[in-house]
Amino acid sequence: MDLNGKKLDVWFLALEQSGDLNLFPHGENYPSKYKNISDQLYQWVHPEVAVGTTTTDNTFLTNHGINHIKTLIARATQFVDGNEFCILSPFEVFLLLMAIHVHDVGNILGRKGHEVSAKDIIDKLKPIGIVGQDDWIWNYVYDIAKTHKGFQIETLPKLEHIHDIPFRPQLLAGILKFADELAEDFSRSSKINVDLSNIPEDSNIYHVFASCVNSIIPKPLMGEIEMIFNLKADHVTKKFKKEGKYFFLMDEIYIRTLRTYSEKVYCMKFLRPYINFNSIKVTINIRLADGSNRQHGYELSESVISDINLNQVLEKCPELKGKTGKHFFDEYNKNTPKKSDASKQSNKKNGIKKATAKKNRRRR
Repeated sequence: MDLNGKKLDVWFLALEQSGDLNLFPHGENYPSKYKNISDQLYQWVHPEVAVGTTTTDNTFLTNHGINHIKTLIARATQFVDGNEFCILSPFEVFLLLMAIHVHDVGNILGRKGHEVSAKDIIDKLKPIGIVGQDDWIWNYVYDIAKTHKGFQIETLPKLEHIHDIPFRPQLLAGILKFADELAEDFSRSSKINVDLSNIPEDSNIYHVFASCVNSIIPKPLMGEIEMIFNLKADHVTKKFKKEGKYFFLMDEIYIRTLRTYSEKVYCMKFLRPYINFNSIKVTINIRLADGSNRQHGYELSESVISDINLNQVLEKCPELKGKTGKHFFDEYNKNTPKKSDASKQSNKKNGIKKATAKKNRRRR
């Protein structure tokens, strides 16, 4: 997809002058619609997301506002720009951009269930004209947006139509979900509050992690993602509280990059063959107290399983929990007569047959 060096949103807005509006439902001016809606969200909603979460959950959330939306749009742009295998229609770009804008606004009402509460926020904005379009289209936007949390992209259709215009919900949801996973950078951290130690202990590790992200670079044409972290000496020697326990930041990086890999494996089911990532390359730069530098790196890549064992399939398939061969032995063996019981039953039947035969001979 050739964006001429523009971000997806800038490219889309330019279609008002250079694009074919017949590519949109009823030939309406969707670039103009998007500009109105995004302007309202940037002004009235996105700046309030973290404030709403703090008020509702008493949590110091990392940035889920304007910078996060712009970073997410940039990541989605990197997925498709210059990628001849992934050509999004103008209407698909509209749906994707709208889903990006609304995917996190539900945090205003609290972190729990935020992926499905966006509709409540948008409905409140009707008086300022933000919902002046087809309700069906809004429903598709919500359906695509809510899949960024959890694993439910498969519940969407691969291909759908609205007013004769085709679009691919699973592909759009896959782009949003994985781009959101990669939309982590230093701008999500409240640097001044980190430096002043003014962040609640339970939230601090998330801000410190974000502050250490140097770059995340998706390279779909090469099939890889590069993740670079910059750590200082105290990042390596200090433990941070998370969910009631204390962790080293290095271990948190391992867990988060593994989660990114897990998201990649899941999203690739819906992104291929349009967008393809095979590996994640991680580089961790460490500046020690004496001014010297150290570098640590690793790669998470798709590979065959070299040591096949029972535990691997049990770990990969939670539905098999407790259902080993022993389980089925115990389950079905209790309903099968034991050998001694079967012998008794057989002898009893044979005895009845012999007695009946003997009785019949006497009658003759």
